Amino acid sequence: MLNLWLVLALQDPTGWTLEKEVDHGGSPFRSIDATIITRWYKRAGIHARVTIITFADEEEAKKREGERVVRRGSVCYEFLGLSPAIQKRLCQDMGLSKGAVAEYEVALKVACVDSLDYMNANRVTNLLIAGKDVAELTRGWTFGRSVRMLGEWTFSPEPSTRADEGGVTRYTFEKPAFDRVPSVEAKATIRVRDWYTPSGQAVEGLTKATAFWPVERLQRTPAQSTFEAPLPVS
Repeated sequence: MLNLWLVLALQDPTGWTLEKEVDHGGSPFRSIDATIITRWYKRAGIHARVTIITFADEEEAKKREGERVVRRGSVCYEFLGLSPAIQKRLCQDMGLSKGAVAEYEVALKVACVDSLDYMNANRVTNLLIAGKDVAELTRGWTFGRSVRMLGEWTFSPEPSTRADEGGVTRYTFEKPAFDRVPSVEAKATIRVRDWYTPSGQAVEGLTKATAFWPVERLQRTPAQSTFEAPLPVS
C-alpha cells in the first residue's frame, strides 16, 4: 500500500508554487533503501527547498529525524537552509504540524482604495469605525471598485471579476457600498495549526477590548479538516 505521507508529500503545499522538482531515484547511500525527491517552492518572494526521502524501512527513517528533518511514518522531510519561522509555516502548509488546529471566522469591511497615504491609513480606519468624517484626511486618496486579498474570501456584494496578481487576488465589484468611502463586506474561515498560548501573565489591560478591537468576540472552534491551512489575512 502506498504510504499516506508519500501521497501528501506529492501534493503542493497550500499557497506555494512549485518551481522545480528533481527525482533522484534511489538513495546515493548503498546501504539505505530509499527514494529521494527534492522540490523547490516559492511563495510571496520566499524560496524554500524540501527534500522528501521515502524509506523502505521505517526504522531507518527514525534515525534521520531531527530539528531540520520531520518524519511521518517512513517518509522524512528535510528542510535545509530555512529559518525556523519559514520551516514552521511550510510544515503547516504541508499538513505536517502536530499542534492543535484553531478555526477563526473572520468578517470585516474592506475599503476599495487604489492609492492612499499609508501614514494616515490607521487613523482613517479608526475614524471610520467611530462614524466620523474622513474627507479631509483622504483628499489625496484614489478610491475605486476593487480590493486585493490573500486567500479565499466571500463578499457582499458578489465580485464581478477576479484576477490573480502574483499570488494576490484582485476582486472587482460593479457597485460597492458607499459610506464616506466605497467598501465591501468580506468573510473567511481561517484554520491555524499550532497556535501559541501565552507563556506568562499578560500586563493588565493589554488585551482589554476597545471600540476598535472587540476581542471578547473571538471564538475558537475545532477545525473539521486535518490538512487544510489557508493563508493568513494580509
